[in-house]
Amino acid sequence: MEHYYCIDLSFPIIDFDQYFLKSDKTPSVMHSHLYLRENEIELRILFNPPTHFDYKFSTWLSSINSKKLGEYIHVSSVSPNQVLLNVSFAGSQLIGATSGSAQYEGDLQYYSIKLNTVKLYLQPIKEKLNTGDFYLSPNSFKVVSGFYSTLFQNNDCFEIRRYKDKDDFYSIESATFRPEFEFGYSDSVKKDTATIKKTPKIHFNYNETNEEKCFQYSETVKYILSFYFHFEIEYFVAKLYFKEHTISIKSVYQDRNNDKNSLGLSGFGNQWNLDAFLKADWAKKALSNQKKLFKAVELFNQSHLVDLSSRFLLRFTVLELCMGGFSQEKEKFTLLLSKKETNKKYKEALELLLKTVPIEERCDFAKKWNGTARNKLVYRPMKSTIETFLNSQSLPVNDFPITINELKETRDGLVHGYSDSVDSLTIEKHNIFLYRICGILILNLLGIKEWNLYTELIK
Repeated sequence: MEHYYCIDLSFPIIDFDQYFLKSDKTPSVMHSHLYLRENEIELRILFNPPTHFDYKFSTWLSSINSKKLGEYIHVSSVSPNQVLLNVSFAGSQLIGATSGSAQYEGDLQYYSIKLNTVKLYLQPIKEKLNTGDFYLSPNSFKVVSGFYSTLFQNNDCFEIRRYKDKDDFYSIESATFRPEFEFGYSDSVKKDTATIKKTPKIHFNYNETNEEKCFQYSETVKYILSFYFHFEIEYFVAKLYFKEHTISIKSVYQDRNNDKNSLGLSGFGNQWNLDAFLKADWAKKALSNQKKLFKAVELFNQSHLVDLSSRFLLRFTVLELCMGGFSQEKEKFTLLLSKKETNKKYKEALELLLKTVPIEERCDFAKKWNGTARNKLVYRPMKSTIETFLNSQSLPVNDFPITINELKETRDGLVHGYSDSVDSLTIEKHNIFLYRICGILILNLLGIKEWNLYTELIK
């Protein structure tokens, strides 16, 4: 299905005419057509051929970061429409651009740009006030399929129902949500078959109207689902229904193949199904650890898509990311002498040490001794930060089948290009163990303690 909107654009900080002096002047406001298709967002900027806008725009486009294209596009107005109120290209990135003498709409030529996302402000819908629907890309069908039965006939009526034990809503702070199907159908009097289409989505009910908070909830749910299923969950359409307007965000999704069965949490000693996972008490921790959680899940899922060496490095990065901000308490030695007596001993020690360096360097040596060197002597040797962190996460390092030093040696060998010194079987074993460690660390970020570390590895 295609949606079409007329809008007027301006580029307030861009002087396009500097790129082609011998042409008609570029107008300050340019009429454009926005086309939204199933998995495509096309913006056609219309112009009179004598302005040579296509050449100017192409030249300017090659000089900017295409990921920030939306920052330059300002919507001056939208054509009178009973539904559309405004359009925002904030956050829009360029996917592709085309121009040519064959690209005309009426008497005007157009420059076509393909974008990854666009945000529409539409008329409010009272019946859906304070709710939100986040539609999943087709490759995320399995997120919802486990909540519904198949089509069945009941007294000459065909029905698809939710399973009785999976019809509850789940909570995240002041909002509730659940995976659902939205059903559509197509039929024709000329055909002997009718088609029912099931579109997976996450439906939200809100007790507040703060747009940023509502999106925070949806993003958090998306990432915990991505972790559970071990692949990136994507929203290709989001609709939030507020009193003053409806927000609709259209995005282009990547057609990834996610047919591989997800292990869920079983690799971390947790046998919960999705329903049990969503019912767990994860929301508070997930929201407070949001930034670290999102990045950890991204890297964790990316590690399933790459070769053995890259997989290990990504998983080691997840470990370091989760460790970020962790610090050890420095332990001091027990001093047997008084402060005055200790200072006297240090002074005597310095007199002996000064004899080990030339006379001309003794002044600098004494400064170093009386500063950082002497101050460090009172502290016990620091334990491995990684080991201390993992122990703090209830992961008993002494029971690991692989030492932290072995993991570090593999990491260093791969980072510094010594991959030949690490055989593939070793990398595979280390990958398996790091997979379990990373999954447990992410569960800890969610405040979930129902896990068990498997220490047995392949022979």
